Amino acid sequence: MAAWNIFGRDTTPEQLPAELRSILAEMKRERVAFEALTTAARDSGQNLSQLMQPLTEAQKVVSELQARVKSLERLVPVLATLDEQTENVSKTQRRTPGARAQERRRGLPRAGWRLQGAAHGRRYAERCGP
Repeated sequence: MAAWNIFGRDTTPEQLPAELRSILAEMKRERVAFEALTTAARDSGQNLSQLMQPLTEAQKVVSELQARVKSLERLVPVLATLDEQTENVSKTQRRTPGARAQERRRGLPRAGWRLQGAAHGRRYAERCGP
């Protein structure tokens, strides 16, 4: 061990009184223990940062999936109305041409009657003026 300059001069541990030597030995043991604790804490911190990286990536993936689910939830009502509309169109298309002609005679609306009505309104406006 290096020389000690405790008393204002170079002193070796063997020249110190017995009580100071025991204190010095205890300090050395504590220093070794603290170094071991510091090393263990540093290693634990590194391990923790290595474990946090996959968790952070997983959190990003989960948040992206949550955003996708929310956008799909917004589409549910739209899909429900599309399903109803598709069902109505298929029912209309399954009817025979005779049944459709009969409905027209009775004045029941046909498939696409809104579009036909709008075109009729334009023609009427063109003929009669504003």
